[in-house]
Amino acid sequence: MTNSERENEVVLPPLAAEVGLEDFIRDHKNPLLRAAIAHTRNLHDADEVLTMTFYEVYKKWPRVKAHPNPIALVRTMLWHNSKNFYRTEARRKDNLPLEAAPDGPTVDDLLFLRGHDRLDAALEQLDSRAEKQAKCIRLHFQSGLTHDEIAAELSITTKAVQANIYKGLKRLKSEFELMDRAALGDEDS
Repeated sequence: MTNSERENEVVLPPLAAEVGLEDFIRDHKNPLLRAAIAHTRNLHDADEVLTMTFYEVYKKWPRVKAHPNPIALVRTMLWHNSKNFYRTEARRKDNLPLEAAPDGPTVDDLLFLRGHDRLDAALEQLDSRAEKQAKCIRLHFQSGLTHDEIAAELSITTKAVQANIYKGLKRLKSEFELMDRAALGDEDS
């Protein structure tokens, strides 16, 4: 890496020695909850995922505290926990008696999720083709992070974040256009 590249790199300092776990959780709970909601699309599931993540942070606090970018590490834990949450729920569901099974989704739940399926499908496509672009878009639009915060979290420059967001949005737009054309083709049949 050249000196000019290092000048553009944004690096957050590690946590101060006096920052405790309670302070860390208090300071980062709301942004992490927003990220969990963006992953799960459900407040109750997001709260469960966040609880699991904070429990994992509690168990590994010395390692998290010493990490060069602790919030990025915790976001990675959150991402993995949100993926594993539904796998665990599916395994647990087989062990539930029929009476304990939850009711199906309500009409309000379905109406709330009505527009998210296309976005989720497009983001999955983008994630499989260009992971960094998908991460930049999720962190910027779903978690509300600034370009500098994203750069620090992903260990890239601010300009790279801007380029990844621009290219990712362009790919998402083309993915939506393909979906629309496919939907129109299905209607014509």
